[in-house]
Amino acid sequence: MTTNVLSPRARERQVRRYWTEDGFAELVIGVGFVGLAVLLWLSDRSGAAQARLWGVVQAVYILAFAWGTRWVVQRLKWRVTYPRTGYVAYPRQWLRRRVVRFMVLAVGVAGVIGLAGLVLLDGTPRLYLLALTLGLAGLYLGLAWAQDWGRGVGYAVVVLLSGGAAWAWWHFPFWGAWSLQGGLHFATLGVAQTLGGAWTLWRYLRRHPRPIEEET
Repeated sequence: MTTNVLSPRARERQVRRYWTEDGFAELVIGVGFVGLAVLLWLSDRSGAAQARLWGVVQAVYILAFAWGTRWVVQRLKWRVTYPRTGYVAYPRQWLRRRVVRFMVLAVGVAGVIGLAGLVLLDGTPRLYLLALTLGLAGLYLGLAWAQDWGRGVGYAVVVLLSGGAAWAWWHFPFWGAWSLQGGLHFATLGVAQTLGGAWTLWRYLRRHPRPIEEET
């Protein structure tokens, strides 16, 4: 009887693939982005007296989205993914390197968007839109590189296209302010990721229709 032992590099690739191969992360984040776009839309159409209330609602939603996404994805994986294709723990050394990469990337993107937010307060929202576009595109390209995730490049392209559309159509009364706040970004990106995640999940379930225990 022989035992297949994965090399460190092969194990690292397998762990990376586990996070994106079933589509759950894309699906959950996509739905969250659509919800954020809806909140921005409702906020844009509310009166000035309700602006502060909507600001609080958006802040709470973003915090819950940021902190809850990984929890939801992990629960879905424990119920669907791991029973079918097993669980592979992160190698400790690679986990530290991955955390450092992600922190550097997150701080960089947050810095760009935060600086643009200060510009937005000064009354130049199109510069904020430009920074948001470049920040989100950079985030997805960074994740595509760090996670060996080809679809991340496609989502970066979606961000750039939606940014160009928002830049060109910012003066339209139907969605001008909403798109300048990032609503068009989150709507298009959310729909793209929801569809991409659903398609990836469908393919995954076709390849692994039953848990491992039922197949043996």
